[in-house]
Amino acid sequence: MKLNRKFVVLLFLISFSVNSLSSYYFPIKWWDEAVYANLGYDLQKNPLDYSFDHGWGDRVFDWWDKAGFRAPLLPYIIALIDVISNSNQFFVNLIIPFFGALGVVFLYILATNLFDEKIAIYSSFFLAFAPTYVGISGKTLTDILATTLITVSFLAFWLGFEKKKTKFKYLTGFLVALSILARYTSFVIFPAFFIFLLVRKRSLNFLKDKDLAITLLILLLTLSPLFIYGYISYGTPLGPLIHGWRGASYWGGTQPWYFFIENSFAMFSAVVILFLLGFYLMIKSYKNEPNKLLVLSWFIVFLLIFSSLSHKENRFFLPLFPAFCLIAAFGLEKFGKYSNIIFAIFLLIAMVSTFNILYYNRLNNDSKPLYCFYQAMNFLNNTDKNSIVFTDNSPIVYYYTHRESNFYTDEKGVKDLDNIIKTDFQNRSAYVLWTLYGAPTEVRQIFGNHTDFKTVFICPEDGSLAQIYQFK
Repeated sequence: MKLNRKFVVLLFLISFSVNSLSSYYFPIKWWDEAVYANLGYDLQKNPLDYSFDHGWGDRVFDWWDKAGFRAPLLPYIIALIDVISNSNQFFVNLIIPFFGALGVVFLYILATNLFDEKIAIYSSFFLAFAPTYVGISGKTLTDILATTLITVSFLAFWLGFEKKKTKFKYLTGFLVALSILARYTSFVIFPAFFIFLLVRKRSLNFLKDKDLAITLLILLLTLSPLFIYGYISYGTPLGPLIHGWRGASYWGGTQPWYFFIENSFAMFSAVVILFLLGFYLMIKSYKNEPNKLLVLSWFIVFLLIFSSLSHKENRFFLPLFPAFCLIAAFGLEKFGKYSNIIFAIFLLIAMVSTFNILYYNRLNNDSKPLYCFYQAMNFLNNTDKNSIVFTDNSPIVYYYTHRESNFYTDEKGVKDLDNIIKTDFQNRSAYVLWTLYGAPTEVRQIFGNHTDFKTVFICPEDGSLAQIYQFK
């Protein structure tokens, strides 16, 4: 089907504008955002040194100095933008809004190949205004990047393995590898493809396809830098993946298997209703219709595997959002001549929900603790560039100051900082930062009464929100 290029451009601009608005609606970087931005900042100086050995840390308990825990594609993209823009954060902050808009466009293109123009329009707009999609498209995180690459991987897979276009088979291998480099959980794409081919072919004969072997070879070659890094840094090619699997258990606790069901309205607003109808109709009619089988394989496999993970967040389910929106659009189309009116109503509800969430998130974050945090960052930015900061927010402080930022606590409690400074940093200015932002360890009484430290910054006047101590 021939694409409406003017509509594609308009769709991209709408999504990019909304995502960009989202990126500036949050007043401070999340921890993970700061980690990826810092990795990119360090990589521009030494592209082969992918580690945390640059004056800041990520609170990991296994291989604490190695960054293989974090999928590398986004940090390397950030490094490239840093080189081009001289580390201008305006452009860094637009990376994910850009990829989020691309993801909407790729869903439109995929839907035109799988179904028709109407479903393509419905599904792409549902994705563009899904509350979680917009919210995370404004953050420098890997979820949206992986979602976009997974979407275009399904497009290439469909054109290659269903429409028999060989070059797209090979492209699938490359794109799936990029998806994995964007976020390790993208490995879930393999069982989704396998189940589709198994049900579609009704045998395992597809494994004899020589093009499939070449596709897998391209995938492995694309992933080879990760395997080489793993062997050098961890002693095993799978080191980064092992580190990522173990690292996933560090934080966040455990959520129930029905997390997605419980949070679906927060993720999609009222579009959930259309999805339920579409899912029922698609399940009834998918036999001998490979387009429906592909979408169902995508959604069901991703949902089952992500729901089996111990720690869950709304954003972790983003890779199944395009399939969800396709199913919702399929259900909507069944209303015939009333579908456009119903589409307008549900899209308006989704838009109101999305902007309402952004507005209240802004209100909840725009508070005195954040003001005092920024004031503390300004103070540290005016210190000697060779100074060192001890903090509970190492990646965030490093992002805003680019001062060496070590943790003032470890698993045993507050470190013996006076002796550490005297031994390891005797010729450098040393500061301890405490802020209420980020739920830090309470250390004000310790350092406020410590004879080797003096208070050099407080905010507000009673010091209840931020304090900085300097080693005398």
